Amino acid sequence: MLNQEWSEFLENGVAMTLSCCDSELKSKGARCIGAVVGLDRKTVTFYIQKDSALRVLPILKEQTHVAVVASLPSTYKTLQVKGSYLSHREADSRDRIILERYRELFFAETDKAGVPSQVMRLMVTFPAIAVDVEITQLFLSTPGQDAGTPL
Repeated sequence: MLNQEWSEFLENGVAMTLSCCDSELKSKGARCIGAVVGLDRKTVTFYIQKDSALRVLPILKEQTHVAVVASLPSTYKTLQVKGSYLSHREADSRDRIILERYRELFFAETDKAGVPSQVMRLMVTFPAIAVDVEITQLFLSTPGQDAGTPL
């Protein structure tokens, strides 16, 4: 479902928020701190700092619909991923390598956008929870005339 361009986009320093709604349509969200696109390009593992994940995991177990907005801080190029929660697990030492790479790429992006990385370095990335999502829809959400266009 994701092409090469969007797969690389999700894995390279974008700002991401995972959101979901409970049965009463009250929304909760958590900032993602990394992502890995599955080999099939139909699934994505989104990483959430463990304390933040506690807000969304109970909802995801009940209501599996999820939306993730990913935006490149320096250009506002933005993708919205809609999907279904599949599973989650504690991130391990292999995941930590992925998260450290993402963190450095994200800091480089925030520097370009005018937010000094020394401020952003306060962001905690570990321990983390890996949340697996099956993609059901993709939308171009970059500001402009094509915003909202299904991909």
